[in-house]
Amino acid sequence: MKWTVYLLSSRTRTYVGITTDLERRLAQHNGRKRGGAKATRAARPWRVAARFGPFRSRGAALRLEHRLKRLRRNARLELASSWRRGAAPPTAPHRAHAVRSLRASSHPGAGKPALLAMTRVSATR
Repeated sequence: MKWTVYLLSSRTRTYVGITTDLERRLAQHNGRKRGGAKATRAARPWRVAARFGPFRSRGAALRLEHRLKRLRRNARLELASSWRRGAAPPTAPHRAHAVRSLRASSHPGAGKPALLAMTRVSATR
């Protein structure tokens, strides 16, 4: 199963999540289908600002989701706008590199290059 990390944007908020079916999940967040997140009910309509993946494992997608959720709205949108549509998917990093990147990105003084190094995939406008 292929997992995708997505960034949704409304006029005032952003939302980060993971899914195996982005079209279905967007319809849920916008209230067209049952099952959207409670946090997305108030700021409809939502649009996909960026998608990252596909990831082979749910765990890999969850790690990126966690790191994106730690960013504030403007940083998330800036990150999304820095990627061009159709960029090549990343190669799977070596496990030791992934652990070092996670540690670096969790340090309060760390910049965002560790996040960017592992996650560059694609963005939609």
